[in-house]
Formats: sequence, structure tokens, C-alpha cells
Amino acid sequence: MIHILTNRLIIREYKAEDLDGYYKWMSDPEVMKYVIGFSRTKSRQESLDRLTEAIKSSHKDLRIKYYAAITLKDSHIYIGNYGGIIRKNEINGRF
Repeated sequence: MIHILTNRLIIREYKAEDLDGYYKWMSDPEVMKYVIGFSRTKSRQESLDRLTEAIKSSHKDLRIKYYAAITLKDSHIYIGNYGGIIRKNEINGRF
């Protein structure tokens, strides 16, 4: 489970309530031009589908995908996300 507190931020697993902030961020062409590996979402439904998948992947026993919401600590306003995938090493088969 991801839950990191800093002086200003909370970095945590996604919740369904993050949809509005997630959609705003993921559909913004200006923001997404700096994001590598993800395309901009073109609809609220597409954002919901991606968010749902991120939430589902956070409950898997053998987890390889890690995505989290970043919110302001004082107001809990969604300001972005981070994520990554652990890939198997092609040479020795280890993670």
C-alpha cells in the first residue's frame, strides 16, 4: 500500500473520488505533452476506465504496477499523480 506524507503532500493509492482531478489532469493537452508513456484521455469515461484499472491493480497480490494520487496535505486537492511498472529482467528473469 502506498501512503507517503511530506510537509505539503500526501501520496497515496487512488480512490474513486479522484476522478474529477484525474480527468482534469489527464485530459489537459498542455500537461500531457510532458508525460512519457501515457496518452491524453479524450473523455471522462476514458479517464474513469484508466482510474478504475489503477485502483484494481493496487489490490493484486503480485503487483507490478504502482500508481498513486498526489494531493495537497492541507486541502486534499488533487494535483497530479505518479506511477511506474516493475518489469522482469530479460537476462535473468528476476524483477
